[in-house]
Amino acid sequence: MLKKLFSVTVLISAFLLPAAAQSLYLEDGIGGSAFGLSTTINGDGFKSAEVSAAYSIGGMMDIGFQLNRISGEILTYESTDWNFEFLYNLIVLKQGDYNPVNLQLEGLFGYSNITSVVYDNNSITEEGMGFQIGTTISHEFFKERLFSFLIGGKAHYKNYLYTKTDPNEVPTVSTERYESLAAGGLVAISLRPENFPIVTVETSIIYDITNDKLNVTPTLYLISPRY
Repeated sequence: MLKKLFSVTVLISAFLLPAAAQSLYLEDGIGGSAFGLSTTINGDGFKSAEVSAAYSIGGMMDIGFQLNRISGEILTYESTDWNFEFLYNLIVLKQGDYNPVNLQLEGLFGYSNITSVVYDNNSITEEGMGFQIGTTISHEFFKERLFSFLIGGKAHYKNYLYTKTDPNEVPTVSTERYESLAAGGLVAISLRPENFPIVTVETSIIYDITNDKLNVTPTLYLISPRY
């Protein structure tokens, strides 16, 4: 029973949360700091909440972190997955006069800790470490106006290795690897009031090809440019 729970609990991480990407919404040569809030919806009944913070260097590179909490019921047991991830994004092509699109490379490296009522009752611990790499190609319309609209496509690959320690089993330590390939799209609307932070509402629709799941992630960004 507990081995089966371990196998299924790892699938909590089927939530493929896109990396924060505020450089997409800044002009070339302009840096800035950003704060993001998001949630993810899929058909499994899990709930997620995420906060992110990052700094954009020259509107071309993001460095920061994101923290998310995923919760849901697995085999009648309430389970929670906490994830802390460092993010690094690099825009290799920036939309401009001679280039119609943005092309961004994205990376996450993080730590995951899964808790459950049955784990607590049996002194079991489960944690994982891994990475996510991806790319986004996008085009922004009306980018120099008060309101702008961005549309794009995304793809990414996730790989985490989970380790469970169970004093009631032999061997006491077991591992399971979670991998996923996913692709989808995003749309975003940005408001750029003069002398105020940029407000961006972004929605990503990502299909997890490996696990046959559809994840919808709305995100609110507040971006403070540094001119």
